[in-house]
Amino acid sequence: MYDLTFWSRSYLLFLFLVARLAAFLTIAPVFGSRNIPATLRFFFAVFLALIFLPLFLSLDVPEPGALLSLAITLVSEFG
Repeated sequence: MYDLTFWSRSYLLFLFLVARLAAFLTIAPVFGSRNIPATLRFFFAVFLALIFLPLFLSLDVPEPGALLSLAITLVSEFG
């Protein structure tokens, strides 16, 4: 049987990691320049999140109760 709580927690953690890494790559001096396309920065953030995901799986990620609370959490991770 599949453990759906593990997958939902992993998905949320991955989403938060991508948001934080995308924000970092947007303001980083090398990656934040206009010479690097936004799609390349996004895919690099996804790649780094896939690498970092096993390191953070032991963290407790609060599951948002509604879409609005998820959006607020993502904005707080990005900002």
